[in-house]
Amino acid sequence: MQDRVFKTIYLGDDIECMAQVFFTTDYDAPDASVGCAGGHGVYASIADAVVEDVLHSRDELAEIFGKADVTRAEQIIEAQLTEALNDGESIIDDDGAEFDPADYAAPIHQIAAE
Repeated sequence: MQDRVFKTIYLGDDIECMAQVFFTTDYDAPDASVGCAGGHGVYASIADAVVEDVLHSRDELAEIFGKADVTRAEQIIEAQLTEALNDGESIIDDDGAEFDPADYAAPIHQIAAE
């Protein structure tokens, strides 16, 4: 499953930015034979962010704030999104849009009929 979400991130000395983040989720079913509890995993990548009314790409953010800061922000978002999915919740971005994994579980012909 892939989608995007708009999230508030903090870079540098707690500079608040609104970021567009693309994310991919996967789900591993529980497997008692190997002691795996299962659950969702999320990979997130910041596409761009608005800093002081200027839109910057991920590469520009890494130049301004350092790659470590950008990566840290992505890891925080990954943890938040993973926790929401594993708690059975939908992902709701900071603009109020909702990503419900159940929307992606239905067969394609069922989605087309809706």
